[in-house]
Amino acid sequence: MIILRNLTNKVIKSINDDEIVVILGTRQVGKTSLMKDVQLKVKGKALFLDMEDIEMIEMADKTSEFIQYLETERGKRNKLYVFIDEVQHLSNPSNLLKIIYDHHPFIKLVVSGSSSFDIRKKFKDSLAGRKKVFTLFPLSFNEFLRFKREKKLEDMYNNLSIEDVCKKGGIPSVYNRKFISLFEEFVQYGGYPKPALTEDREEKIQQLKEIYTSYIEKDIKDFLKIENVPKFNKLLRFLAVQSGGIVSFGDISGEVSIARETLEKYIFLLKNTFVINVLSPFYTNKQKEITKSPKIYFQDAGMRNFAIKDFRKLEMRQDKGRLIELVVLSEITKFLSLLQEVFYWRTQSKQEVDFVLKYEDKIFPIEVKYQKFDAPRITTGVRSFMKKYNPPKVYIATREYWGKTKYNDTSMYFFPVYAVSRLLVNL
Repeated sequence: MIILRNLTNKVIKSINDDEIVVILGTRQVGKTSLMKDVQLKVKGKALFLDMEDIEMIEMADKTSEFIQYLETERGKRNKLYVFIDEVQHLSNPSNLLKIIYDHHPFIKLVVSGSSSFDIRKKFKDSLAGRKKVFTLFPLSFNEFLRFKREKKLEDMYNNLSIEDVCKKGGIPSVYNRKFISLFEEFVQYGGYPKPALTEDREEKIQQLKEIYTSYIEKDIKDFLKIENVPKFNKLLRFLAVQSGGIVSFGDISGEVSIARETLEKYIFLLKNTFVINVLSPFYTNKQKEITKSPKIYFQDAGMRNFAIKDFRKLEMRQDKGRLIELVVLSEITKFLSLLQEVFYWRTQSKQEVDFVLKYEDKIFPIEVKYQKFDAPRITTGVRSFMKKYNPPKVYIATREYWGKTKYNDTSMYFFPVYAVSRLLVNL
């Protein structure tokens, strides 16, 4: 049984538009299942073609013969839906898709790829204006609840309004505790579908190992042609340990013994294969704000925990704070709209706020404090940010506390960190 992903309905809404639908995402994130789910829901004949099958690649690379095959399959039907999985394995996917789009309007294409880098490299400018691109991330927390078969909690979660619940003082403690327990599992093992569906701890870790090694061995070594895999792997582990810290490319280059130019290439690949998030600083005054050094976070907590070989529970971990930040940023990126951006803020005097959400001309600081709160508390960093920018609202993500207070003209909302994605939905 295929479990619905949040992205599925967005893809279905685009299924009869003219553009080619392109779905990007890492290996084993669920692209194949999503495409098969969409295939089952389209009205008309649909073909599913796996481009990790060598015989299928050979057929598709013979453009004229392949198109003739598709037209034969379409027959007298008005439309044929063609789902091409892992399209980057074709030698020239851009040319094939362009010809189909331009000359065979009754063949609707839905294709997937394992990285935006591969797609950009092989999809030439000829596809400009001809494609609509979606990114499938690992599970968000509300999808995680769905995969855990927690229907009641999922429905409750999807109806949460952070500001409304803060005004009311929270939700019943029994549900708060259930959300926290499931969220901490989510933080331990991440959002890849197979581990989420597995109950056994060792099997979860084994599945994460397979995801991690398949990325290194298939995407990095075979497809992206990285020659020095040990150095790349060393960099990946280094970034996992440093996840959430401000990075200096010069320092990393020295620590990992990689040339600066090579390091920048590797960071680019990691970002464009959806393994890391690179977070830029928010600043208005270049003299007073910190330099442009980014923060780097892993996209998925399970992948990060496998890289450092640590799956202990949160209460046993010294890196708990940064790990929670990682998940918060991951949740934010999964729900960002086209007009929303996220940054971090830190001054030379080390006043800081974890995240700053920018939406057109509005800014909303988000501070993460995974601690027990009995009453509203304001950090010095948040006070400093409010004094400088006077934002209309501030959001503090806690372990379990719900509440609201006012500081000068700013409304401050305190909510459990598990609900952070609802903040993006309700803005």
